[in-house]
Amino acid sequence: MRRHLQVLIVIIALLLPAALYADTGTYKITDYSVNLAPHSDGLVSISYRQTWFVESGSIPWITVGVPNSNFSVESYSGAIASIQNTSQGSWSGVRIDLDKDYQPGEAFTVSFDIKQNKLFYADETNYRLDFTPGWYDRAFIDKLEISVRFFVPLDSVTADPAPTETSGEEMHWRKTELGKGERLSISVSFPKSVLAEAMAEENLQKRVSGNVILAIVLIVLVVIALAFLVFSLLDIGGGSEYSSYGSSGYSSGRRSSYSGGSLYYGSSSRSSGSSRSSSHSSGGGGGFGGRSTSCACACVSCACACACAGGGAAGCSPKTRHSCPACSNGKMK
Repeated sequence: MRRHLQVLIVIIALLLPAALYADTGTYKITDYSVNLAPHSDGLVSISYRQTWFVESGSIPWITVGVPNSNFSVESYSGAIASIQNTSQGSWSGVRIDLDKDYQPGEAFTVSFDIKQNKLFYADETNYRLDFTPGWYDRAFIDKLEISVRFFVPLDSVTADPAPTETSGEEMHWRKTELGKGERLSISVSFPKSVLAEAMAEENLQKRVSGNVILAIVLIVLVVIALAFLVFSLLDIGGGSEYSSYGSSGYSSGRRSSYSGGSLYYGSSSRSSGSSRSSSHSSGGGGGFGGRSTSCACACVSCACACACAGGGAAGCSPKTRHSCPACSNGKMK
């Protein structure tokens, strides 16, 4: 049964995005602004600008969460050496390699523009846009501003919360001294009737009802329960190759058949994948600055599997050694 359980762990580890991270430094964001310019066809131009201050360690690269993976990078400037869409799993955003490895006491500013699709959605009478800029679970933000420049009359727009300021064709929301993981979310909508032509259907996101989400969760739970049942039936009559285990994880009775050895997972590297946190809203998940790539690893029989935060694939780059309790004998092939 224990062996079958390990098989299931490997499967889950390879299907789910890893959530193990290690900062290469500490930092804060002194200024963060996001400007949205919706278009009548449903596409949205979004400009991001961030100023970071390194408090300790070093920051060679960062990530920034965006609303969803349906976007293209249009331009960039500032301390950006390269930028790429590294959306994966439930996280959407960009990885930015900086023009140098920034040290304590240094600050840098990055700016980039994207063309975002599937951000608007429609109900029976309105077009609506919900937005939350990518947040940072381990960093304070001194100042955050969201602005939206509309192509419809402002008196036709409903906003929640009310904007801090309205000027010309723009609404502005500002917040200062955000704590670690704190977010600022906005929602704006306007009647379909104010548009001469409807937004293109292919540019709108499809809203999933609560009943559909509940059904998906129930299906996943049923599949996991059936997997446990199958593994249990396979184990009946065959006996377990593990008799009893001490607190150290080694067999105190019959010897385990595992001889896989050590696991390796990628450490801090500008060339390895992006780091991320899960997205919890249509505004995109949090990004993390200068974070190392990590893996969730599981061992079964004579094989090891890792789901990497950077690449999400089995077979992590051999940077940093990690030993599983049951893998002390031999080496991973």
